[in-house]
Amino acid sequence: MKPTKIPISVLVVIHDGQGQVLLIERADKPGFWQSVTGSLDQESEPPVQAARRELQEETGFVCPQQDWLDWQQTQRYEIFPHWRHRYAPGVTHNTEHVFSVRVPPGAQPALSAREHVRYEWLSWQQAVERCFSWTNVLAIEQLAHRLGWSRLASPELLTVASYNIHKGRSSGFLGWRRRLVIHEMAQALGSMAAELVFLQEVQGRNDRAALRHAHWPIESQHDLLSNGYHQSAYRPAAHYLHGHHGNALLSQFPILTVQAKDFSDHALEKRSVLHAVVRYGSEALYLFVVHFGLLHQSRLRQFSHLVRWIEQAVPASAPLIVAGDFNDWRRQLPLAAFQALGLEEISGRPVGRTGYRRPDRTFPSFMPILPMDRMFTRGFELVGSRRGGGGPRWASLSDHLPLLAQLRRRP
Repeated sequence: MKPTKIPISVLVVIHDGQGQVLLIERADKPGFWQSVTGSLDQESEPPVQAARRELQEETGFVCPQQDWLDWQQTQRYEIFPHWRHRYAPGVTHNTEHVFSVRVPPGAQPALSAREHVRYEWLSWQQAVERCFSWTNVLAIEQLAHRLGWSRLASPELLTVASYNIHKGRSSGFLGWRRRLVIHEMAQALGSMAAELVFLQEVQGRNDRAALRHAHWPIESQHDLLSNGYHQSAYRPAAHYLHGHHGNALLSQFPILTVQAKDFSDHALEKRSVLHAVVRYGSEALYLFVVHFGLLHQSRLRQFSHLVRWIEQAVPASAPLIVAGDFNDWRRQLPLAAFQALGLEEISGRPVGRTGYRRPDRTFPSFMPILPMDRMFTRGFELVGSRRGGGGPRWASLSDHLPLLAQLRRRP
C-alpha cells in the first residue's frame, strides 16, 4: 500500500536574478504551471533538505549554498479535493515552506517526465499570470519585491469596516413595510473609505423581492456595493426556492482565494463563515467574515469550529483579521481561545489599563444597546476604532450600525 503524503511541503522559486522566473507544467494536470514543489519524505526531514532534493529530482539542478535563500516563511492552504486521497483521512490543509534559488540565465532543466512535461522562462509578471496556485503567485511577487524588481509595499494605514446590511432592505424605525435601501447603502459604504469591508446578510438573489421592488438591482448586492472600486467575494449561507443570502467581502486588494464553511447548528438558522486571503503589499492577509447564531450554545460550538479552522488554515505568524456579527450581546464567548491565537479585540473602548475593551453597541441601529458586532486582529497596531454611522440616515439603512477601525501593520 502506498504511504500517505505528509501535509508539509516546500516551494522553490527558480529565478535568474534578472527578473526571469522558471515555471514547469504538471504532467498530471496539463495547463497547471508552477515552481518546484514537493512534500517532505518524512516528518523529521529538514525543509531545506527537501527543497534541495525536490529541485534536483524535478529539474536536475544542483546549486551551491550561496545561490539558495531560505525565507524562513510558511504559507498554509487548503488541499484541492481531487488530491486529498494522497493524504491521511481528515487532512485538508498543507503547510508550505518557501525557498528561492538562483540559476544561470536561460538554464535548461532536465525534467522528470513522470511529473512535468514542459518548462518556460518568463518575466516575473508573466509567471504571476501563468501560475495556478495563489501561494506560488504570492511567492513570486514577494521575490520580485525582495530583489528590487517591483516596489510592492503595504499601505501605511489600513481601514477596515464590518456591517450587517440586513439584505439591503429596511423597515425604518417602527414601520412594518420593508423598503429597498441597497442603493443608498452603496453610497454610505463609499463614504467610509474602507479598503476592506466585511459584510453579513448579503442578498445574493431574491426573485420575490425583485418582483415587489421596482428598483431591485440586476446584479447581486455584493457586486452593487463594490461599486466598481473593490473586488468582491460572496458565499451563500442560506438557500431557498426564490434565492439565497450569505456573507461577502469587499476588498481594494487582490483576492487570492475564497472559501466558506457551513456553520449551521440547526435547520432553522443557517449560518456560515467566509474565509478569504488577499494580497496585502507583498504578503498574504487572512480574513474571516463571521455571522454566528442567536442561541448561546450554538455560538459556543460555532466559535469552537472557527478557532479550529484558523489553527488549520492560517500560519501562526501571518496577519489576520476576524470581523462580523458575533451575536454575542452578553459577551459570553470564551475569547481566551482567540487570545491564544494572538488575536486582539480592536472594536470598542479600552477599560482603564486592563487591556480589555468594552465592545461598541451596534444594535438596534435607531437606539443601539447591544454589542452584536466585533473585530479582532493579529499583526496590526490599532490607530483608532469607532462605531460608524449614527443618526436617522444610518438607522434607516439596516438594523445594525457598522464598525470601523484604522490599523497599522506591525513590523
